[in-house]
Amino acid sequence: MAIDRREFLRGAALVLGAGLSGSCVRAVLSRGADEALLPEHAVLSPQERAVLEALTERIMPRTETPGALDAGVPDFVEFVLAEGYPVDAREAYRASLLGLDQRARAEHGGAFADLATAQQDALLEAIELAEFASAAGAPELFGGISLTKPFFAASKELTVVGYYSSKVGIAAERTYSHFPGKFDGAAAWQPGKKPWAGGF
Repeated sequence: MAIDRREFLRGAALVLGAGLSGSCVRAVLSRGADEALLPEHAVLSPQERAVLEALTERIMPRTETPGALDAGVPDFVEFVLAEGYPVDAREAYRASLLGLDQRARAEHGGAFADLATAQQDALLEAIELAEFASAAGAPELFGGISLTKPFFAASKELTVVGYYSSKVGIAAERTYSHFPGKFDGAAAWQPGKKPWAGGF
């Protein structure tokens, strides 16, 4: 299934309620419509990868629909880190993953990936609140081309974009149509039914 990457990124920005970071946009647009958004090599250590997998799954957990792990989101994040992030920004993100793990060990006595989901959520909520407080409404928190978007805000962006650019994300939560058609902003929709996803 060919994806119009630019159109997808515009849609993803609307989902997130803001512009996407330049690093994410660069990485996605570096591949053609039929090319998978997967890293050519790992950029994270096993410990960092374990934290990332647990983190993305808490941002988009499996419910009645697949979660981040089902959609391969950690692979997408590694792809963006490898293809879109400058070295210093990539290393800062890796340091934040390790910092989250160290905080989990200090506050709960175990690795972040091994904590109960309630403990993981409490840590992430505290980090998000601190990011909001320190940003005080700064544009970097919500998008644009800055590379200083806070760690958890960046993680949410990468998770959402990775999920909805995957085959799982496209098919699981939306009814996909391969055939183009007109846009109907008042199309009938019944509760419990998946919305339509066309134009990809």
